[in-house]
Amino acid sequence: MKNILIFSVFFLLLTIDIKAQEPAVFTHYHLQPILINPAASGFDQDGKVIFSHRNKWAAFPGAPKSFHLSIDGRVRDRVGLGLQLTSDNVASIRRFQGQLNYAYQFQVNDFDVGLGISTGIQQLSLDSDVTSSSFYNEGDPLIIAAVDGVFLFDAGAAVYADNGTIYAGLMVPNAVRNRLKDIPTAEEENNNIGFGLNVGYRHLVSNYNFIVEPSILLQNIRRVDFRTDLNVLLRFLDDQLIGGVSYSLGAGSRFGFLLGTRVNHVRIYYSYDVSFQDFQQYNNGSHEISIGVNLSKDKSAVMNEDM
Repeated sequence: MKNILIFSVFFLLLTIDIKAQEPAVFTHYHLQPILINPAASGFDQDGKVIFSHRNKWAAFPGAPKSFHLSIDGRVRDRVGLGLQLTSDNVASIRRFQGQLNYAYQFQVNDFDVGLGISTGIQQLSLDSDVTSSSFYNEGDPLIIAAVDGVFLFDAGAAVYADNGTIYAGLMVPNAVRNRLKDIPTAEEENNNIGFGLNVGYRHLVSNYNFIVEPSILLQNIRRVDFRTDLNVLLRFLDDQLIGGVSYSLGAGSRFGFLLGTRVNHVRIYYSYDVSFQDFQQYNNGSHEISIGVNLSKDKSAVMNEDM
């Protein structure tokens, strides 16, 4: 009975977390906006490849691990395209998503503006190893169907604007979501449409030649309580050194710090955060690393020097 109770509690934690694994799992979106905003695809004209890995609840058995790979760039004068692949693993639960982004860019006064749409397919499944568990009943149709997986089609829309000093993005992820395969589930799909709003400001401290960049993300996504992220970045020497802190209010409240650097075509960011929830005492916090590679010829600086 004790083992069954432990298993039930653990499965409940996994269920809660996997529901939260919607867009913006990764926290480096204020440095790599394509992580949450398809309208940013090809926005700065350079082709980019980004790899991100987030290890949540480090040292806890079966803790969530997320991987992301994206490539985007400008393919025509005003058209950007992007491809994103994301994998989430939580104990025996597996989620894989492939997403295509299309963005059309134009100017409004001194702002570069992008309008974007995204389409993708998601697969949510159980690892086949669960059939060897002592909790598995031979021939259980729900488990067998879950191992095969449920497929979802989703589509979203977004807008992104940046004038070098101020940037803002509005995202409506999963605005359209349909199940492609009828798999019985314990609950009905929540069809409420979520949103995300991200705003940031880059202030050049000219006397010391560095940039202070505060930003905020307001987010309300499916099955997850409203959340607010408050971020502050300090950028030195044309991003050769970056430091920052982040504080989240609402669902999954946390505090973290970030370090990063740019070496020629390559950008590397690392962050660590801890939760304010009781579960923090059972893990060692969360780690995230992102590596971005610029595929175009080198530029002396990413930020506008005339700010």
